Formats: sequence, C-alpha cells, structure tokens
Amino acid sequence: QVPPANFIEATGVKMVLRPDEFRANAEDVDALYDFIVVQSKRMHEITAPTGIIAGDKDSVVFTTIHSVNTQREVAGATLKILPDMGHAPHHSATAEVVEMILQVAKRAGL
Repeated sequence: QVPPANFIEATGVKMVLRPDEFRANAEDVDALYDFIVVQSKRMHEITAPTGIIAGDKDSVVFTTIHSVNTQREVAGATLKILPDMGHAPHHSATAEVVEMILQVAKRAGL
C-alpha cells in the first residue's frame, strides 16, 4: 500500500538519518535478534487478552514467522490476517484494526 500523503512529514522519519539516531538505530537492530530469541521463549507467559492483525504481504514483519507463531504461543490470542496487505495495516485497513482493538478491549473487560 502507498503510505499516507503526509507520512514523511508527519512522522519525522528523516530524523533517523541524523548520525546519532542512525547509529543508535543500527545498534538496536544489531541487538534485536538475540533479544527476540530470549523473548520468544517467554511468549507463553503472556496472559493479557491479545489480538494480532497482520498483512499477508508484509515484508517488514513476516506474518508466517511472527504473527502466526505469536498466536500459537500466546494462549487465547486471536489473529486476523488481511489479504493483499503489507506493513502498517492501520493506514489502509483502519476499520479492521479498530475492530480488533475493540474485541481485545471487550475480552479485557474494558
């Protein structure tokens, strides 16, 4: 999907290219895999109502690896996979994202 027209300006995404921020982001990305390996072993400990919404064409966070596995590991988690949807479905499938949030809130008693 095409990002919203004002995405670059509204998010300040260009700031990540400043040297200090670029370096900090690179350090975070470098450490991410080891962190995820440790974190993934604790996913079964999550007891909060959990909803996962993902696009089947997401090339940033791979649905089959991350979303499907998270649903399997988190008891009671619900997963909605949106067809022909890439990363950041909240921009292109806002109604579906809001519906998932409302469902999770209801399960949480809110």
